[in-house]
Amino acid sequence: MQTQTVFDASPKVRAKKAFLCAGICFVCAVTAWSASSLPDVPLPAVWQLVAVCFLTAMVVIFARYVAHRHNCTLYFDDDRYEDLQTGVDGDVADVPEPGDALSNGDLWSFKVTETQNNKRRMVVCHLSGKDILCYCNVTDDASRTAAKKSAAHLKVYNFCDDMAPAVFSQFLMQNGDEVLCVRFSPDDAMRDAMTRLYGNRTYNSQKENCAE
Repeated sequence: MQTQTVFDASPKVRAKKAFLCAGICFVCAVTAWSASSLPDVPLPAVWQLVAVCFLTAMVVIFARYVAHRHNCTLYFDDDRYEDLQTGVDGDVADVPEPGDALSNGDLWSFKVTETQNNKRRMVVCHLSGKDILCYCNVTDDASRTAAKKSAAHLKVYNFCDDMAPAVFSQFLMQNGDEVLCVRFSPDDAMRDAMTRLYGNRTYNSQKENCAE
């Protein structure tokens, strides 16, 4: 049976948390602004500043988690496969047998496409599998703690469309001399494929390698 070579994930977004937080910010903003206009209220300018802060938070939450969507794609990189076959990039021995594409994570690529207001689409993340250092699935409190610890001092790119996802995935990638963290929400098929390709482990910065 031929191995699937493209995994496309567009998770169903549960925007209830985002709407709730935005709604709370709006109510707080209205309350603070109304309080500033009451007679004998001390420091009305401060109350107005608080109202503006809540309104800003509402706009940021709505724009990030409601107006934007992220589609993740994991695909077999035919160009890199051909380079390996011809010996242009790497060892010919690294080329997997036909039907066994999931045996070599270096031959895959990953990209994230962002959609704004269901109209504008742009690729916001595109990388080769050979740059992925570690991959892990976050499914419980223990794995969540380990994932956050591994990315504590790294720049994090969060492409999860849920404000507080119960389940998500994370990988660390090499970008020149810098290590970056990418978080996203794959579906079950993509999660299984990435686990097979890259394992399920977090990054140990002290040992400079991946730890189970």
